[in-house]
Amino acid sequence: MSFHCPTDGPGASRAESLPKSSSALPGAARRSWEESPKPRLMRWLFAGPLAILAGVCVGLIARQSGATQAFFAENGPVETLQALILAIVAAAFFLAFLRSSDSRALFCITGATAAAIAMTREVPRCGSTFFDGGVCMTGDGKTVAVSLALSAGATALWFAPIAWRRAIAIRNIAWVWPVAVVVVMLALADIAEAKVYMEIEEALELTAYAYLSTFGVWVLFHTRKLRPATLSERRGCRWPAE
Repeated sequence: MSFHCPTDGPGASRAESLPKSSSALPGAARRSWEESPKPRLMRWLFAGPLAILAGVCVGLIARQSGATQAFFAENGPVETLQALILAIVAAAFFLAFLRSSDSRALFCITGATAAAIAMTREVPRCGSTFFDGGVCMTGDGKTVAVSLALSAGATALWFAPIAWRRAIAIRNIAWVWPVAVVVVMLALADIAEAKVYMEIEEALELTAYAYLSTFGVWVLFHTRKLRPATLSERRGCRWPAE
């Protein structure tokens, strides 16, 4: 079964071509949030404070130990680990995007692009006063990487079959709210940085990215039975038969 969007422009009123009942288009519906399971409140919400507590405890322990303190130092090895986790996040969301439409497609490509940009941020800058050797990127290299990530995200979004009214509906928060937990973790990491508790900052960022990667893989898991749409199918705004 397939659905077709209007051909008067990639973003033109695609919602009008879709029936109000998601059950009328089972292939399309499964690719958006409507027929996806919602994150369980107690499970994901309870994991947030635990991750925050773990990050703070690890950071405090690192401040008291020379070996772990070096690992969690600014531009230390922990940032390479953070970048690797963010690469997993970007890959998970992008793969889920290929199997999604509407609100889930918008969320996934936004998450993949943001993770790719954050990954660039976490890679140490070559020549930095805090850099002691290892994997690094030049300032120009970071600029190019961010530009490529934004261009790739915008291009992917251009070909994504999205009914914008449904994609930005408030009800979609029910599926994406765990991201708010990540935002809280990163805000606490910024507070720790302002107080010059660098080990706690890095540990909180690490746990935030680990939490986000778990959510990204969870989203991808629930798209595993869907075949990715080809570029020609996306151009024609059609979904393949399921």
